[in-house]
Amino acid sequence: MYDMINIAPSFDLPYSLELINQVLKSVNTLEKKYTYEYWCSEALGKIGGIDSVEYLKKIVEKYGSEKDGILIERVFRSLNPLVSTKDEDWYINFLKLHTDISDTDLNRVIEGLVESVLINPLR
Repeated sequence: MYDMINIAPSFDLPYSLELINQVLKSVNTLEKKYTYEYWCSEALGKIGGIDSVEYLKKIVEKYGSEKDGILIERVFRSLNPLVSTKDEDWYINFLKLHTDISDTDLNRVIEGLVESVLINPLR
């Protein structure tokens, strides 16, 4: 399955996203799902596009309250280079809802907010 995730960015956008979606649907344990979502976040960052941004946001929202933060930090690394000014409010709302996130996660959220406003304003 990892190989499928790893080659997903090689295909056209709709097929890449469907491949990621099918891989995640096929995972049946929470521990495996966590691992596969981690790997898929890397692939989605390479795939790019608005659909990848929305998919990555859903993963972050799903795990946003968890204390270990490994997954959402990784997902933010994939998400941040893809965002635009349209995502500024999402970042602000995420910060309002998750005031107790780790410092690492907070750094990634701020990094994404800066990316959305200053670095990627034309996307």
